[in-house]
Amino acid sequence: MYLHRPRLLRALQEGLPEGVLVHAPAGFGKTLLLKSFAEAKGLPYRRDWSPEPGCYDLRKPPPEVLPGQVVAARQARLPALHRLGPEDLAFTPEEVGELARRLGKRELAGPVHALFGGWPHLTRKALERGEAAWTPELRAFLEGLLPPLDLRPFLLPLPEAAFRQAGFGEAVEALLAQALAQGVPLRLLPALAAYLEATHPLPPEETARRLLEAALALGAWEEALEAAGRYGGGLLLWTLERAGRPLLEGGKVEAFFRHAERVAHPSPRLRLLLALGHRMRGELDRGLAVLEGFPEEDPALLAEALLAQGTLLGLKGAHGEAEDVFSQGVALGETPLRARFLTSRGAARIRLGRYREAAEDLEEALFLSRKERLKEVEALALHNLAIARHHLGELAEAVRLYREVLPLKTAPLSRAYTLLALGEALSYLGRFLEAKRTLFRAREEAWASGDYRAMGYTLLNLADLYREAGLPEAEGLYREAEAHLEKAHDPYALGLVHLGLARLGAKGSLERARALFQEGGSPGELAEWHLVAGRLCGRPEHFEEALRLAEKAGAGRLLLLARLELFLKAPSPGEAKALAREVLKAGFQDFWLWERAFPLPLLAFEAGEEGLLEALLAGVGWLRARSLKALEARTEEGPLPLPSRKELLLLLLLWRRKALEAEALARLLFPGSKNPKKRLQVAVHHLREALDPDLVRLEGEAYRAYLPPGVWWDARVKEGLLRWARRLSLPQAQARVEEALPGRFSPQAYLTDP
Repeated sequence: MYLHRPRLLRALQEGLPEGVLVHAPAGFGKTLLLKSFAEAKGLPYRRDWSPEPGCYDLRKPPPEVLPGQVVAARQARLPALHRLGPEDLAFTPEEVGELARRLGKRELAGPVHALFGGWPHLTRKALERGEAAWTPELRAFLEGLLPPLDLRPFLLPLPEAAFRQAGFGEAVEALLAQALAQGVPLRLLPALAAYLEATHPLPPEETARRLLEAALALGAWEEALEAAGRYGGGLLLWTLERAGRPLLEGGKVEAFFRHAERVAHPSPRLRLLLALGHRMRGELDRGLAVLEGFPEEDPALLAEALLAQGTLLGLKGAHGEAEDVFSQGVALGETPLRARFLTSRGAARIRLGRYREAAEDLEEALFLSRKERLKEVEALALHNLAIARHHLGELAEAVRLYREVLPLKTAPLSRAYTLLALGEALSYLGRFLEAKRTLFRAREEAWASGDYRAMGYTLLNLADLYREAGLPEAEGLYREAEAHLEKAHDPYALGLVHLGLARLGAKGSLERARALFQEGGSPGELAEWHLVAGRLCGRPEHFEEALRLAEKAGAGRLLLLARLELFLKAPSPGEAKALAREVLKAGFQDFWLWERAFPLPLLAFEAGEEGLLEALLAGVGWLRARSLKALEARTEEGPLPLPSRKELLLLLLLWRRKALEAEALARLLFPGSKNPKKRLQVAVHHLREALDPDLVRLEGEAYRAYLPPGVWWDARVKEGLLRWARRLSLPQAQARVEEALPGRFSPQAYLTDP
């Protein structure tokens, strides 16, 4: 029902031509007023801002108001101007009486005006319904009004008279009185609390506690702590014990410490949370110090403290001490945390290189967690079991387990670590694109968590992937990873950073990596260092030491790599046959092996073990490119989506020669074209879209394509196998390669194709 309001129309008329800003909360009749005025004056009524004269209904005021414009807005941040605000738009008693008369509710006019003040929307609604009981209506109105508003104005000490003139003061007080009995959605709390702070003293502590309970139940963690911080003491401690963990797990570490530092005597529960916070900050020694002398009166809290202590020791690299602490937890018997202790001890044993023992712990933890429906523990046990399988060389099983666990994880930090491990396993399998996508997802989750260690590991794994692909960003990623991991105080991860830098030729990084591994690594991890050192230095004693350490650690994959490196120093058919069987058993999917194993299938073939050579000739990897008889490329998802064979030919040419000058390449590929350079640019665009933007680039005046691991290219495979077959004098193997991969890569044969 529209109420004609001539006094407001006159006010608008008087404000012209300079312009009038009409601002008030929702429900004051701004839109109806402006539509009526626009119709009477023949002005346009719009919701989109324009400098032309007219009436504009906007959520926010425009950057400037020009003469002849009448604007309705929820917020007002403009200099001096003709204005109509809530006080002006409020219903007068006479207007309420007119509404009551038209609705046949004359007897309600006085009570409604007294209760609702000048709130037009509420007054009209109450009269239409014939009700003077206003609280539910007011509550509904406030719920709809306050959330979309910018609440900063409420943080100012607004004059109480202004509230009361609009009927706000009494309404707020009545609403809060009912909140204690009935509960009010706490999205109203910021504005209401600010009003009370400006006009009233703090409510009693017991009243505040009841409001805080409601806030915590709704997940308003920071709001609850801010409110409790005004009281301090026991109420702040009580709130921290309940809000601390979700705040930390949500990445609000500094917000947690800002409040926690105000508590002089932390309770055991708060000490556990402080230890978690220090862990997320990378302050491992401070976290351990918080847990010293932990009281034993409460067995449940003691078990949590042992779990936190062992975790911190593990992060410091003291995996033996961590295993001892977790074993204390296992010795407590059938506690609710037994599955957690087994899971964590399994993780410690992984870091100690005892993968079989770790897998046994984790299988039991997985059984218990599923039996007791502990989803979080199940997820962690699955994750660590995947890592154990990963280190045992069971990469395909590890990938399956990582993918099984991922839907069980919701916290950003937990998801980040699972995605990291999955990305690493995929990279070992040579599945470059899938690994890259997975690691970028891990990076997003790591940044959301705020955990330095997770951020550092994400960058480290991306750096490894880029280095394996020969991409120039690798060094920068290693340096960025180093900065985060130094904050996390993780010597093993820093060792991996310097091992990667050593592979890029960075001076001093190899020795730095060894020192860091000796500080925080295990036998298996030192074996990895010796493998890299042997490749860089060419000294077989490194491979012999890697073999010894890998055997001690029970690291199947590293053991196979060490044997392969020693085999390559003195290849023999007999050793090749035994090694071939082991590689076939492992699935021959590890491209760290594939890149260095060309002699192995040839020698094995000569010794009567044909399977490895046949597997290699059939093609393994995420991208299979054929160029001997016809041009084609397929991924696991199907054919590479390219408009013509010219794009694939371009890619193979670049892979063959590393880089080609753009102008010469354009003339070579598109000799009959009027604009060969443009056609080349289009071809490169298609190639980048189908493959990966990082892999095809214009560097200066030349195009370059990077060949990542996991690409099977028949011409490249054939050339590598034949080179080794001639070198080792293996005529039968050479003939088999020629038979399986006939022809040669001849770019000229494809240059005339459309």
